[in-house]
Amino acid sequence: MSDYKNKLEQWVAGMLQVIDKHARPSKASGASTESYDMQTNIPLAIECKIQGTYKNPVVSLITWDKLLEEIPMRSKRTPVLFIQNKHGERFAVLNAEDFFNDFLYEMYEKEQE
Repeated sequence: MSDYKNKLEQWVAGMLQVIDKHARPSKASGASTESYDMQTNIPLAIECKIQGTYKNPVVSLITWDKLLEEIPMRSKRTPVLFIQNKHGERFAVLNAEDFFNDFLYEMYEKEQE
């Protein structure tokens, strides 16, 4: 794995370490026994893709489906796909229902307390 392909994973790990100091990229991403591109105690299943030739981020349904297949049944992990385009802009993609159920409603409930 080249350093180039690892930059997005390193960035995501750094951002997650604010909450989970043990967050890290998986060893030999895509070729190891670890699931997902990121190992974290935060209930997320994370895949990272750098799209160095695209200006517009592209969500590959093949990649999305593979991520979903890696999540064990009854797991509480929310699948998230991080994409970086050729300009270095980063995007997080998740299912709309997961966004509302796992994040927005929970934040709203906490603000109402």
